[in-house]
Amino acid sequence: MQIAIQKPEKVLRKLHQKQSISNENLSNFKKNLQAFLEKIKDPNQESKQENDLRDFLNDTFYREKHYINKKQDADWVIYNDPTGKGKVAVIIEVKRTSAKTEMMTETEPNVKALHELVLYYLRERLDNNNHEIMHLIATNCYEWFIFDKRWFNENIFTTELQKAYKDRILLKHNTDEFYIYSAKPHLESLENDIKFCKIDIRDYAKANDKKLKELYQILSPEHLLKQEIANDANKLNEPFL
Repeated sequence: MQIAIQKPEKVLRKLHQKQSISNENLSNFKKNLQAFLEKIKDPNQESKQENDLRDFLNDTFYREKHYINKKQDADWVIYNDPTGKGKVAVIIEVKRTSAKTEMMTETEPNVKALHELVLYYLRERLDNNNHEIMHLIATNCYEWFIFDKRWFNENIFTTELQKAYKDRILLKHNTDEFYIYSAKPHLESLENDIKFCKIDIRDYAKANDKKLKELYQILSPEHLLKQEIANDANKLNEPFL
């Protein structure tokens, strides 16, 4: 098992990076980011931190455009529509800031947070025939490990893990057994790199506008939901005007 950490400029599309952001939108984002950082200071309030994270995303990008809610065991999912009647496009696993052993790190990704994303991804693909998942995220609110769908498609949607998932249901195994005996050894034995984009929002707390734009774009629906990027600078999406 090898690890490949990608920087934001490597995962953002070139057209997206060229898009301008209005002073008003950037100022609102900066205000929401500071408020979010202040709210999540208490490391022991996981459920509150979960809600604070959802509110941050809604207030900045998603409200009335893409529905965010829980789905089964998944902490948050972002739908590709405003009502939640469409498909799940983003799956987010949230760990409280004090949950050190369950949360991924740059040197140890093979932990419960990633195992849970594996399970939720397989559930969406196999139970819901969902081919529209674009990104999967493990976060403790500060650190965000963002996986592109292509990595999960190539490394998780394997015959072996599909069978393990179906056997879990058929044999009524609990989720911990799936994590320990299927997800963890599978990830450990991968020949391909475990590849993700890693950001820490604390790094942007006092950043200049150019740096802040990077975080804005990484968390935007244009990136996380892989929305079409206008090629003509005069036809930018409304959130950027």
